Amino acid sequence: MCTSSQVRITASRAEVWRVLTDYERLPQFLPHLVHSEIIKPKRGQRPAPGAVRLRQVCGGVCVCVCVCVLGPLSHVGVSA
Repeated sequence: MCTSSQVRITASRAEVWRVLTDYERLPQFLPHLVHSEIIKPKRGQRPAPGAVRLRQVCGGVCVCVCVCVLGPLSHVGVSA
């Protein structure tokens, strides 16, 4: 099953990116996301450049995810 939708956002690309990557505040915008927090690397671990690990609770299910930005964001008008 595949679902697709579109929405027009009247904000700059940089502002949209700032909101999308404010991981700990995502539950304010995503109704089924109860909790979202950044998992800090364990001592001695080095995450990949541009990567962040998250612990998120959605509908009572806790999941850990890794978000990676692969490459520069200049193609969307955002600087790292």
